[in-house]
Amino acid sequence: MKLLINLTCIWLLLLIPITCHGQDDQAITKAVGGPCEGCEAIFELGDKHLKNVDTLPLFNETSPKLKITGTVYQNDGKTPAEDVILYIYHTNREGIYQTRGDETGWARRHGFIR
Repeated sequence: MKLLINLTCIWLLLLIPITCHGQDDQAITKAVGGPCEGCEAIFELGDKHLKNVDTLPLFNETSPKLKITGTVYQNDGKTPAEDVILYIYHTNREGIYQTRGDETGWARRHGFIR
């Protein structure tokens, strides 16, 4: 069984460069954004000062860690976008959007790990 898994991994690794290389010459467009559940939750932040680096609640207490990095671009795909809020919510280790019991607004559905 272990040999089968290793051979599968090698086969997939061989396919990835070929697939990616095959797309180099093609123009690929992907719609980003649009409707999403709870996007209006950002308005619950009010006047809270936001930073460009932050951590979710329980980050230091739990593992494995989830790290999200990157740049949000304008529609041209080259110019970094300004004044973007990335709204993130996450389940706990059991897959539950954990609440503390006093949540209001979107925190009632998304939990406090947001």
